[in-house]
Amino acid sequence: MLRPQSLFLCLFTSGLACFLVYGAPQRQADTDGPADRSGSHSSHPEPSTRKAIHHEFGIVYVGEPITHTFVVKNESKTPLRFQGVRTTCGCTTTGNIPRVIDPGQQGNLEVTFKPGSKEGVIRKSTFLDIVGGGVVELSFSATVRPRTRILPNRIDERCVTGSGEREYSAVVENWTANVWDQFSVTSTVDWLECDAVPIPVSEPTLQPVESWRLIIKIIRPPAVGHHRGSVHGATSDGETLFDFPVFVTVTHPVRAVPDRLFFGEVNVRSQSRASLKILVDAEEIPGSKSLELTLMSRSEALKCDLKRKTDRYWEVDCVFAAGSDVGLFKSSLLISVPALPSLQLEIPVVAAVIDGAGEK
Repeated sequence: MLRPQSLFLCLFTSGLACFLVYGAPQRQADTDGPADRSGSHSSHPEPSTRKAIHHEFGIVYVGEPITHTFVVKNESKTPLRFQGVRTTCGCTTTGNIPRVIDPGQQGNLEVTFKPGSKEGVIRKSTFLDIVGGGVVELSFSATVRPRTRILPNRIDERCVTGSGEREYSAVVENWTANVWDQFSVTSTVDWLECDAVPIPVSEPTLQPVESWRLIIKIIRPPAVGHHRGSVHGATSDGETLFDFPVFVTVTHPVRAVPDRLFFGEVNVRSQSRASLKILVDAEEIPGSKSLELTLMSRSEALKCDLKRKTDRYWEVDCVFAAGSDVGLFKSSLLISVPALPSLQLEIPVVAAVIDGAGEK
C-alpha cells in the first residue's frame, strides 16, 4: 500500500508528462483577423481580383454616340466596393458608378462611346477600381464606318475670272444598311450645277451598299475673291445625306499697279499726267507671250496710250484735261484681251479739280 506522499508524487509526474506531450490548450482562432485565408470572411477581395465583361456593338457610325449598360454582378460572399472609374479614351464617358454591390446583387454602369473619324475595328475599356485592390474591366469593340463617304471630300479650285465652264466629279458611297430612295442633289449657289448618277455595283455583298458619281460644274466663276458653295444631298423626305463643300478662288490674270489711276489735284482748264503698269500672269493665260491687250477710256477728258514693254508688262500713260467744273472727277479705263473676250479689267480713275492758280 502506497503512502500518501508517494501517491501524490506519482500523480504529479503523470500530469507533467501529459502536458509535455500534448502542449498547452490552443486559443480560439480570431475569425475577424487575417488568419482565415479562404477570403470568405475578408472585408475586401484579394488584390489580384480581376473581372472582365465584354460587349460587341457591331457597326457604328462616325460621330454618332452609342450607349451600352453593363451589368456587374457580385458573385462573391463579400461586398464589392468601388473607389473610381477609368477609361482608355476620351471618346468614352460613363454614368454614375455603383459604389457598393452586396453579395448576390448587381449594379449597372452606362458607358457611352462617340466614334471619331478613325474607321475600322476598335476596342476600348473602362475600369472600375475596387477598394483594397482589384479591378473590373468593362470592354467593348465596334466597327466604325461613315454613313457617307465622298472621295475626294471637297473641291478646292483656283480659276480665272471670265474663264469657261469647268467640270469635276466625286464618288459618293452609302455605307448604311438602307438604300437611298429618290436621292437628289442641289447646289447652294447659282454658279454651280450638279447631278448624281449611280455607279453599278459589281459585288453587291460588299460594302458600301451603293455608290454614286457626283458631277459638279462651275458654270460661271463668281467675282474675283474667295468663294464657298456646296452640293447638298438629301432623300425625298428631306433627310440630309451630305453637304459637299466647293471652294473657289477667282483671280484676275491681268492687274494694274497701282490698282487705280490717281491724278491728285488738277486746276480747271489745265492738264495732268499719270501712269501705271499692267502685269499679266503668264501661268494663268496660255500663250501670254503673244497676247495682245487693248485699252479704252470711258471719258473724253482722258487720253491714254498703252505700250508693251515685255512679255508680261505693259505701261499706260494718260493725260487728264480738266474742264471748267470744280469737284471730284471719276471715270475708268477698260483693259481687254481680244483673245479672251470675257476677260476684262476696269481701272478706276480719280482727280480733284480745283479752282486755283498754277498746275498742281
